Amino acid sequence: MLIFALILIVLLGLAAVAVDVSALYVERRHAQTAADVGVLSGAQFAGIDPDATSAEARQAVIDEVKSITAGNLASADWDACVDAGRPTEFAAVPGETDCISFTFGLTKIRVRVPDQSFDTYFAGMLGIDTLQTSAAAEVETFDFRNGDILPFGIPTTDSDAVVGCPSDHPNGLYPCDGPASGNFNRLQIRQWGTNPPPENDCTHSNGMFEDNIAMGVDHPLGIFPENLGRDVDLCADPNVANPPGIVQSNTGVAQSTLAPGFITGNTGGNGFDGRFTNTPFAKSTIMGYEVDNKPLWEFITNFPGGTALTGIPDSCQGTSFSAGINEDWDEDLYVSLGLDPVLDDPQYDGSANSHMEERTSFEHMARCLREYKLGPWDPGAGYIGPGDPGNYAGAFYDAANKGSGVLFGKADHGSSNPARGVFDLQLSPRWGWSPIGAFTTGVADFPITGYMPIFVNTLVSNCNANTCTWVWSAGEDQDVGIPGGNKVASALSFQLPESTLPQEVIDFGPNAEYVADYTLTK
Repeated sequence: MLIFALILIVLLGLAAVAVDVSALYVERRHAQTAADVGVLSGAQFAGIDPDATSAEARQAVIDEVKSITAGNLASADWDACVDAGRPTEFAAVPGETDCISFTFGLTKIRVRVPDQSFDTYFAGMLGIDTLQTSAAAEVETFDFRNGDILPFGIPTTDSDAVVGCPSDHPNGLYPCDGPASGNFNRLQIRQWGTNPPPENDCTHSNGMFEDNIAMGVDHPLGIFPENLGRDVDLCADPNVANPPGIVQSNTGVAQSTLAPGFITGNTGGNGFDGRFTNTPFAKSTIMGYEVDNKPLWEFITNFPGGTALTGIPDSCQGTSFSAGINEDWDEDLYVSLGLDPVLDDPQYDGSANSHMEERTSFEHMARCLREYKLGPWDPGAGYIGPGDPGNYAGAFYDAANKGSGVLFGKADHGSSNPARGVFDLQLSPRWGWSPIGAFTTGVADFPITGYMPIFVNTLVSNCNANTCTWVWSAGEDQDVGIPGGNKVASALSFQLPESTLPQEVIDFGPNAEYVADYTLTK
């Protein structure tokens, strides 16, 4: 009987402890819920005020977390709270609670709920009158546009063109034969350190420009005037939930930075490989480096053949890019400039097809995009060149049959999953978005009015008097030799109408309304 009594006491003690342990788990769950709700609610206030500084955004998050938990936690609880387990990447706001903290740029937010004490039911018999519990939660924002925004501005006056100039040059190829001085479409966008590299860079260095070519801008940008912040002001204390709508232009031809940014790799910045070396597609050897050589037409949904695409001109159908030649393009370009195509064409070799448009060529792709925007062209009505922005006078286009359908819908290597918005075109290192705006003189503010999807197609070098002896276009044979002094003088791109892209790409692009999407990660 004595043994039974002793066993009974032990069992009752274990049962009592089990009751209190169960209560501890319930309280722990309550604390975790409070942490989860607090951090998620607070995160929504990180970018709620477009005029707020980063410090004001942090304060707004703190105030919201305290407000949402006010029913259970007093201000004194937060004041006394210490987050001993906080990872080193987080930092609390000086003079505020230690238990609400942020990473640089507000990419992550952490909330540790102050210790909560509750009375035990039976554990007091063992000398344990109270138990304590707490919990922590973290959220992180994932911006899928990082890396897709390139540091090349598109002047508002050029936004209608189908051939653009990410980097202009006074002696470059038409239409990228810009003025003798000026900005040459170069943007000096700061690095916030929210993606590699680990530290922010607020300089005007060539190395930073090379970084932004190689990896893309490392933080989201907005559209002015909805987003009022200036990138230069926010660099030292950024808030990715409230991206700036104003960046800065810079002066000077960028020829010393284009080759490192695109091909040879960055030696003046953070050591990134050249942008074109990072590709899942076909490569070609340029300047001794294996770089992307997949042309834009190979991303057309029905290339190299298949069912005809609806709402797409014949010149854009995948079958139109087969081997052979098509209607002349180059000769019309020269005629539009008032030049003699035979006497003034440095590439003319006297053969019958010297000016004929090859079906797999820069010229044919430019024609496709022009006819997509304007409708099929009547060859008998004359033609304007591939680059003249907005100047279509004297040319006849069948506007009733211009393009309207998705052109670049291939997802053989990527996925049409909207959560990532990845189609094959987006896997190309030549793909990106360029800010649109008005350039002024010198280093000056560049308010962003929108973004243009582009495909960097051609690099040129050894240019003089608008003739370049080294020209490399994706999908075409490269010219013999290498750029003079390993420098690339300028770059030409295709500017894509948004309607040529799948809706998922547009929805996750920088023209869409930006809301920082914080996800619970811990």
